[in-house]
Amino acid sequence: MKRIFILFSCLTGLYGYAHKPSDSYLELKQNSKGWIGRWDISVRDLNQLLPLDANQDQQISWGELKKKLPELKIIVKDNLKVTAPEGACELDARDPQIDTHSDGQYLSLLLDIQCPSVTENLRVEYSLLFQSDALHRGLANIETEKKTFDWVFENEKRTLTIGKPNPQPGRLHLFLLAGILVFAAVVYQRKTRVKKI
Repeated sequence: MKRIFILFSCLTGLYGYAHKPSDSYLELKQNSKGWIGRWDISVRDLNQLLPLDANQDQQISWGELKKKLPELKIIVKDNLKVTAPEGACELDARDPQIDTHSDGQYLSLLLDIQCPSVTENLRVEYSLLFQSDALHRGLANIETEKKTFDWVFENEKRTLTIGKPNPQPGRLHLFLLAGILVFAAVVYQRKTRVKKI
């Protein structure tokens, strides 16, 4: 009976492991030069986006992962967009290494984020895996010069604004255009009155 219980417990544990939600771990930190970060992405999840198991032995080696690093870095840049009020920021992923989490191996990348100016105000757009896994989450820890907080990126919550929200150029342009039109109308009316006199 004891052996049956142990076997059942093992099977239950394997079942729970197989159905663990897909998560990645993102850290962003502000310093005197701008922003740096770290992103840990499950090797299992990366294998969904880009086939990594070259010899089809159901195991992904560091050698197989290393060969795909240029393509993996493109995936990282395509799925994490950072924007400052003055424009888009350049993201560089470097120093890849394997980190072991409780649910398996993760590719860990350090991030250098170069923005047009040193600012606390950022817009972060996260889109990793949502097209293939709507339950995927990006667990983020954000550290600015003023505060530290956590954030969870989800399929319905893909954008985070840090600091003051970015201005909306569309509305600003419409406001300025409306002001110009009103001013022009006032000037035209005054000229018309002068002519009549």
